[in-house]
Order: sequence, then structure tokens, then C-alpha cells
Amino acid sequence: MAAAANFLVAGAALAAAECGPAAPSVTCSAAAYGNGIDYYVTPIGTLVLANPAMAVTGQGVLSGPRNTPNATSVMANQFASVKTSVNGFYGRGLMATSTGDATVEVTGGVVETTGQPAGGNAPIGVLAEVLGPGSGNALAVVNGTHVTTQGDATYGVMAYTGFGGTAAGSVTLNTTNAVVETAGVNAAALLAAAYHGPRTAPVSISMHGGSATTKGATSAALTAYSIDQSPVSVLVDGGGLVDAKGVDSPGVLAQSVGSTVDVQVLSGTVQAAGANSAAVQVVSGTTASVTNRGTLTSAAGDGIDASKATGGATIT
Repeated sequence: MAAAANFLVAGAALAAAECGPAAPSVTCSAAAYGNGIDYYVTPIGTLVLANPAMAVTGQGVLSGPRNTPNATSVMANQFASVKTSVNGFYGRGLMATSTGDATVEVTGGVVETTGQPAGGNAPIGVLAEVLGPGSGNALAVVNGTHVTTQGDATYGVMAYTGFGGTAAGSVTLNTTNAVVETAGVNAAALLAAAYHGPRTAPVSISMHGGSATTKGATSAALTAYSIDQSPVSVLVDGGGLVDAKGVDSPGVLAQSVGSTVDVQVLSGTVQAAGANSAAVQVVSGTTASVTNRGTLTSAAGDGIDASKATGGATIT
């Protein structure tokens, strides 16, 4: 796991409002936005991308009231591409952030970030974040999109809660036939994480088809993580490919410090090519379960590593 500072929302400037003034719902419909779309620190509810030919370059698409409990969402269901080339915060591809509910929904298109972390912020591809203290739910849904990142600690698709203070909401990350690839060190393709409890809301990743690939060291392809009492679950089905190529990089890493962990590979392939890397690794402060109906492979010969499940593991 990367240091939490890589998720930090730093003191970014006020929104540029490229698609009109703040409103409960703002629609962007131009064909090109050459310096991103910025509604960060802005009290809007929903930011909608509504042009199938839309190309966003330079900076990313950012929305959210940041430290207020208003729900915010980015609905990117009609766009062609978001390609960022700057480092840090403004290099993020698609982002919704709040202390209330934060949702990013993406369908089709291409999301690409090439920058590196800067000022404590990483240019993540798709990000739904609930800052603490807060009680909102973080939800990232990606359907048929090609997401790539190049920098270290630049996760492909990420949903998380609790940076900056206590958070009670759930964390949900769902992909369907998406292709997500990261090249850097410490850069999970899919990451669902919960920080700063006390909390019992679930943390989950569901990957239906498509692929999730990491190339760098310490970069599990799928990572689901809770530092508190949240149950953690990972589901892979639909013939998907989970592929971690670096050292110390499991295909799936599922961890809960104080609750249960459940991993189900119902079809498809989960593979880990690097040293010290199991196809599936589960870490639990209580019990863990792993169900495999697909194919698990690893260079180390460790298809499943459940050695750190304190209360034992059930493997079927």
C-alpha cells in the first residue's frame, strides 16, 4: 500500500467552471476542453459529460465540494477521451470528492494519465473519494473504459474513504469489461480502501470481465483494504484477466485488520509473475475465505497465500 499522502487533496485553486456556473447539475457538451474541466471546491451535485466526441486534455475532470457533506458525482457516460499530462492533483483523470457521497460513473472512452505524484497528490485515473471526517459512501463504476497510468503510486481506478479523519461509509468499486493498466511502482490497477474508523461498512471490488494489469513492483493488480472493522470482499468473474507482473505484487490482495476477508474467483485468470507474489493473498484479523473456479498462477508457486489470516482460512 502507498502512503496515505499520495491520496491527499491539497490546497488546489477554486474551480474554473468551464461548463457554466455552479448548479445542482452541470452538463459539459463541448467537443474539446484543452485545460481540463474544474469544479473542485464547488457546490455542485452532478457533473455530466455529454458529448461522445469530447476530448479533455492537459488537466483532468475534477468535481466536488471537498470538505462539505454535499453528495457529488461525475457521470462520464458520453465522452471520447480524458488524457492528462501534468503532475499531481490536476493530473487526475476523473475525480469526485466530498465528505458526503462521492460517485464516479464511466462508460466507454479512454482515460490516460502520464504524470507523477507532486505535492502529496497522485494523478490517479478514476477516483471517488470521501474525505474524513465524513459519513458518505465512495462508489466507482467503470464500464468498457480503457484506463492507463504511467507514474508511481498512480492507481488506475480507486474508491476510498477516510483520509483526513474518521469515515463511516462503504467503499465500492465495480468494473465491467474495462481494461485498466498501470506502469509505475506501488500502483494498483483497482484499489478500494477504507481508512480511519471506527467503521463496519463493507469494502468491495467486483471485476466482471475485462482486465487489470500492473507492471511495477509492490503493485497488486486488485487491492481491497480496511484498517478497521470493515469486511473486505473481492469478486472476479466474466472471464476476466488479473495480471500482476512486478515483484512483491500479488494478483489480488485483500486485507482487513479487524474483520473478515472473502475472495471469489468464479472464472477467468489471476496471475502473478514476480518474486514473492501469490496469485491471491488474504490478510485478516479474523477469518478469510477463498473460492477458486478460475485459473490461479504465480511464479513463486503460491496460488493462494492465506498465512496471515489470524483466525484461519477456508479455501475451496
